[in-house]
Amino acid sequence: MARRRILSAGVCYASMQGYPGFSSALLAGAKDFIRPKGIGFGARKIWSTMSPEERDRHGRKIREAFQRLAPLKKLTGWTGQAWLHKQFCSNPGDVHRTSSFLLWHRAFVFFHERLVQGNDRGYRLPVWDWEANTAVPSIYNGWTPVPGSNCVYQRDPIGVPIDACMLQAWLLSNNFSEFAGPVTSGPTLGNAQGGPHSLVHLNLAAFMSNFEVAAFDPVFYAHHTNVDRFWCAWLKHYQGTPGFDAVFPDEDWYFYDIQQGVVRVNVRKWKDFFMDPRNLGYEYDPPAHVFLYDFDVVRLKQNGNGLSVDLASLFVFLNKIILVENISVGVLQFVRGVFHLAQDVPALLASILQRFPHLVLPMRLEVQAAGINPGQYYAIGVAGPDLSNNVRLGGFGIFGPAHHEAHNLAAAVCIRLASLLQFFRILATGQAQLVYGSSSSDGNSVVSPKRLSGVKIEIRYPRLDKDLKAFLVPYAT
Repeated sequence: MARRRILSAGVCYASMQGYPGFSSALLAGAKDFIRPKGIGFGARKIWSTMSPEERDRHGRKIREAFQRLAPLKKLTGWTGQAWLHKQFCSNPGDVHRTSSFLLWHRAFVFFHERLVQGNDRGYRLPVWDWEANTAVPSIYNGWTPVPGSNCVYQRDPIGVPIDACMLQAWLLSNNFSEFAGPVTSGPTLGNAQGGPHSLVHLNLAAFMSNFEVAAFDPVFYAHHTNVDRFWCAWLKHYQGTPGFDAVFPDEDWYFYDIQQGVVRVNVRKWKDFFMDPRNLGYEYDPPAHVFLYDFDVVRLKQNGNGLSVDLASLFVFLNKIILVENISVGVLQFVRGVFHLAQDVPALLASILQRFPHLVLPMRLEVQAAGINPGQYYAIGVAGPDLSNNVRLGGFGIFGPAHHEAHNLAAAVCIRLASLLQFFRILATGQAQLVYGSSSSDGNSVVSPKRLSGVKIEIRYPRLDKDLKAFLVPYAT
């Protein structure tokens, strides 16, 4: 379905004759950006909390702006905005592959918001909080990419709930380059471009899954305001971490400002300005669906043809849950757990499972993957010698242009404690391996699985006892 929708988007895109007249020559003569006057200040409203009247008002405003901007074949128009996104998301210089990813999109949406505002400087773009409802907000349905054309925006359902564990697995990182991306473009991608960001882009398919035309779809901006909202929450929690250093490439970005025309933004000169949303005239209500914490880890990595677990970190993790929650476990059995993984760990997990039958654990997973098709979302699972006998953990995908080299991908994945029992039984055989492919219809396994290499896994659990107790509360019987 996704591939068919991408092709239909391509046909629709071709019917608009691509980007005629758009080239880097449009950026010549750009002025150095200066802080705009009269930005004002207001909240970007959350879709799920809006009244019907507020939703109607946003729908009218955005449609009016779209009809006003879409016919303009220049940077001030909707087509020009989509072209700018394509320019900075292409090879070389794809912002999705560096620490520029989040900051560039924040700036891009800010300048776009100013075009949508027109003379209404108090207006702020809405936020599609897909963690509350993965259905595309109704105000974006039934639109045509260009007024009067025969094309209609088509989107597939996301199909995967974006729950608290997925958000934690996406956001649990106290290292700026690990989360935002490396300073220099390379095969390693940051956490932020994955997780719900790529899941929403790729599963909606059509325009949204194709980086060349994604910003044609007006829901692109509602999606990225929510990505930006979660970045605000992430920064608030982790930017005080020792060694935290927000470093960006020394490069120039180009945008169209409604007051200044084409502007050149030097990243290192203006990073502090764009890092603070208050400078851009907006704020968000903080996300209610995610609990961030300082964490310790249980590490697993590829060892030969199988996965191995760091037994010491596993012992500390299980011991912490048992002590914090006063779970009764036989002393001899518990002491032997570190040395008899196959016999004792399942029993320890089963004891914890009795207290927390629905416990789900967030994990950061790093793998090497070659031959990944941009615009496609893959399921990830763990399997034994028989690859078809696997348990799905989550998924990943690449939103951006194709690259020939293997990717070092970070995936936000979760595993239920009940599945963890099966996971560790396979792990104890020394033949556990990670696989990827398409998802089964019930979402529990991977179909047509292929092996992944260069595997590193970290279960990231709360370091402080008070955070661990708060983390476990929603899962208690």
